[in-house]
Amino acid sequence: MEKSRFTVLVVDGEVSLRRLMLQALRRGGIDPIGAADGAAGLEAFLANRERIDLVVLDMIMPGMSGLDLAAELERRRPGVKILYISGHGTSVAMASIQRQSADHVLLKPFEQQALMERVMHLLRLDDLRSRRAGRNWKRESA
Repeated sequence: MEKSRFTVLVVDGEVSLRRLMLQALRRGGIDPIGAADGAAGLEAFLANRERIDLVVLDMIMPGMSGLDLAAELERRRPGVKILYISGHGTSVAMASIQRQSADHVLLKPFEQQALMERVMHLLRLDDLRSRRAGRNWKRESA
């Protein structure tokens, strides 16, 4: 079997939802890694830091919140791409994130197809930027 081109870390305390997300990502050809809370998410991120292309994380989790985890991930790898998921779209934090970049927010409940579309959109944006940067570099170095 061919190795996936992308790896996505999913951090969500709801066991059934996390399993469904992991299954959807796997079926979509993505290599998923799951974590049940912020501490486990940070540990999984550090163990796989170089291969993680995107982190999907719930805003409200026991222990470390999604925002706290996001800040820690950003501190350890600036520019890490994060998709925030939440059943509380009216919170101040979610409203702020949505204003900054609606592409990085997915509100619960959502269909597996919506998750895959959002994940692939965010991953393609990185791919597109990389290709453009490569083309610009080639032009400049020619």
